[in-house]
Amino acid sequence: MERKNEKPAVVHEALHRLLEERRRRREEEEEEDLLLSKFLLLQLESLEKEGVATEGPAEESAIEEEPDFSKPLSRNCEKREVGMDEIARELRRVKKQNLITHCLLSVMLGITAVWQFNEVSLLLAVRDKLSHPLRTVGDVVKRCLNGNGKRLQIEAPPLPSIPMLELSNADLRSFTLGSNE
Repeated sequence: MERKNEKPAVVHEALHRLLEERRRRREEEEEEDLLLSKFLLLQLESLEKEGVATEGPAEESAIEEEPDFSKPLSRNCEKREVGMDEIARELRRVKKQNLITHCLLSVMLGITAVWQFNEVSLLLAVRDKLSHPLRTVGDVVKRCLNGNGKRLQIEAPPLPSIPMLELSNADLRSFTLGSNE
């Protein structure tokens, strides 16, 4: 009776662990996406600041119109979160494109390897033909005389059936091994 109760408990525990592991992985992926998006935003801000320093006053007015992310305004935070979501989506798209690209490259490498193997086989066959020209000419002549390698086969008439004599069990008893008679 205890074993019947143990099995559902073990299955329940295994399912619980599986769900917990999936939830943990999802959280880790979300954290990675957020860190990447923050890093990209910081890089973008630093590039914009460098552009302001090198471009001059004409560009400063255009950049000043944009919201300043260093000020803790609620609208800026919302825009920043929306920007992070867009960056996370873009990162997922890039990951998907990279996966497709890797698969296509793998297929191309396989096709190239097979093609090169066939080329090498062809070159080795040509080298063999050129290194033994008399044998090659002899093989060509043989094929011409034999009709392109097809040999004529003459069919013989089937053999007549031979009647078999029936032996009785009484006749076989006298042939037993190790008998004294």
